[in-house]
Amino acid sequence: MIGMHQTDHWDVLFRGIDAKEFYDRPLGPELDLVIGLLPEGASVLDLGCGMGRAAIALAEKGYGITAVDSSRVAIERLRAESGRRGLQMDIRMGDVRELELSEGYDLIIAHGILQFLPRSAWERLLLNVQEHTLIGGMDLVAVFTDKVPLPADTALLVGDVFREGELLELYEGWDIIRNESYVKEEVSPSGSVNRYPMDRLIAKRGCTYQTGEK
Repeated sequence: MIGMHQTDHWDVLFRGIDAKEFYDRPLGPELDLVIGLLPEGASVLDLGCGMGRAAIALAEKGYGITAVDSSRVAIERLRAESGRRGLQMDIRMGDVRELELSEGYDLIIAHGILQFLPRSAWERLLLNVQEHTLIGGMDLVAVFTDKVPLPADTALLVGDVFREGELLELYEGWDIIRNESYVKEEVSPSGSVNRYPMDRLIAKRGCTYQTGEK
């Protein structure tokens, strides 16, 4: 997903996923929402794309996709699936902190990745994302927050979580299409319940917004 120092963990995770079940799984409602708002032929950047279920679905709708992840296994599986479906995508393996953006995008996705970086790194990356979102374009961002403690194994991977509500603050001046704060619960193989506190928003860059303003 993120830092190259974490790739062993993510490689093991992605290697164990059943590809058919994964790619056949429906998109979440937040992606359905942004798809309904994107212009024809929109450009999309998917940061921390993993095996690229969102990237594949968006490419099949005719959008221009750039997908980036640090996991070699995830990128190999995404390339194989996009090839099988005959899709043209710009698929890159690398650390998102080192990604040099030279163009603007109609949609930038950073879903569940920023908290795996230290605060100083995700602050820079988020500002870079905002600067490269086209006027009228959207960001879809989801992060872990401090609302409740994370499961111990997940906490070991995390750099710095966001304060609850902080993500919304960082998009001051944008048009907020959707903002939600919630705790996702998952049952582990042992039967215990893991809780993941999250903030998620979809924000549209308006004509009056100036990057770097608070």
